[in-house]
Amino acid sequence: MEFDSNSEYEIDKNSMPGIWHGFLLILITGALSFLIAPLINISVGEIIVIKPWVVFLNYNLSFGALLFIAIRLWQHNKFETSNTPIVLYFILLPLILAMSVIAEGIVSLLPMPDFMVKLFEQMIQYNVPSYLVIGVSAPILEELIFRGVVLKGFLKKYNPKKAILWSAIIFGAAHLNPWQFIPAFLIGLVIGWLYYKTRSIWPGIFIHFVNNSASFYMAYKYQDVNVGFIDISGSTLNYIILLAASTITCIIIYSILNKFLSNTQTQVINHE
Repeated sequence: MEFDSNSEYEIDKNSMPGIWHGFLLILITGALSFLIAPLINISVGEIIVIKPWVVFLNYNLSFGALLFIAIRLWQHNKFETSNTPIVLYFILLPLILAMSVIAEGIVSLLPMPDFMVKLFEQMIQYNVPSYLVIGVSAPILEELIFRGVVLKGFLKKYNPKKAILWSAIIFGAAHLNPWQFIPAFLIGLVIGWLYYKTRSIWPGIFIHFVNNSASFYMAYKYQDVNVGFIDISGSTLNYIILLAASTITCIIIYSILNKFLSNTQTQVINHE
């Protein structure tokens, strides 16, 4: 990945919190979930109409509070929402699919124990509240927190490579399990690079939305939260071919994006 040496982010380094603050957010994430969930369950009780919305309420209250804390911690004043060309989102679509295939291939090397499988099945239901968490709330709140606040702060304190790497690590670790850490870390690297190049949270929200929505759709279609490309490809050989094609696709699209975003970034700077 290519980075510019003269960036507006290389200012006011000493005033920004460091990497350890990011890991502090992870501890806060877990604490908020454990504190808020029981309160919601007690409040809801046996109200049948509200019960399906327990996970939705827990997630939004927990990550809404986390966003507030992150904003205060980083003394954040605004989110970066620079305009990005529509064509960028069409370029990103095949990249999202290719990254999902690669991430799944890596995760498959680490078999998930039965208790984790059951835990995911209990957490994710095939209903509207679950989709709103996975496909809407998570893309918006997590991008605002981990790119809009955390990465923005890191880019002011560290060089771009270090900032993007550590923000991706923290984003992955915030999922609190190794099976989600790997894909979250990989997607965090890509989104972080896009954020740095575009100065906008919109590409990250788009990637997050498409990736999560596609995963939810597959789980709903096959009624299996752990279903993946390995399962639906038909054979090991088919998946290997798909994996190879996805790797080549990522390389090609990265090359296209790097040139496209470099030109776009130059135009934005000249305009400013």
